[in-house]
Amino acid sequence: RLKPEILVECLTSDFRGDLNAVSTVVLSGLDVFAHNIETVKRLQKIVRDPRAGYGTNIIVSICEFIPF
Repeated sequence: RLKPEILVECLTSDFRGDLNAVSTVVLSGLDVFAHNIETVKRLQKIVRDPRAGYGTNIIVSICEFIPF
């Protein structure tokens, strides 16, 4: 690193549940992996795009902590 004091954060989508894509980002060397769930499960279908699934968001958030 040319500037070790600079950190890299990545705010991700849910990658449509593609855990290989999640692992690529997690293992890329970034400093902070961020993923917003946006709302509680009860309101998910009302306030979010129907393609976004609450379960998928939870899985993506958890995958940061699972060694690939």
